[in-house]
Amino acid sequence: MLLRNGLFLFALLSSFSMAADFALLKAPLAPLTGAQAELTVAGEGRPVKLKQSQIERLPVYQTTLSTHWRQRGAFQGVLLTDLLQAHKLRGKTITLVALDGYRATLTAADYENSPAILATRLEGRPMEVTAKGPFILLWPHKEVLGLTGKMRLSDWIWSVSEIRAQ
Repeated sequence: MLLRNGLFLFALLSSFSMAADFALLKAPLAPLTGAQAELTVAGEGRPVKLKQSQIERLPVYQTTLSTHWRQRGAFQGVLLTDLLQAHKLRGKTITLVALDGYRATLTAADYENSPAILATRLEGRPMEVTAKGPFILLWPHKEVLGLTGKMRLSDWIWSVSEIRAQ
């Protein structure tokens, strides 16, 4: 069993010569229809509820990667630093809150030293809660570290519903 798991991990990691990259999308995403997911952003002032379309007004990036929970594909979303900058929260310690109440705290050094993407779509489509949506925090340059357990897996956060600055 250990050999089989080791071979699986070796095969998986062999398919990634380096960490995933990300690039600015040149074409706009398809317009959203129907109800949209919301993200609450809270800083020093009153919390703001952002619809997915409002978040996607920021520059949208794409990365293709695998997560440690075995989700793989082309994710689209915004840089966490861009979202924080737009709400005057960049450089602050933040707490991300998931729909189930899970919380993860990131210092400015955590997110300034390695780009993180707040994914809003997978393969161009909004992500359902059953698929870890509506928003997922991904670390493209740390894909291999996440898959091998060499980084805090708690920093890969799914079902993000709120970002609070401290």
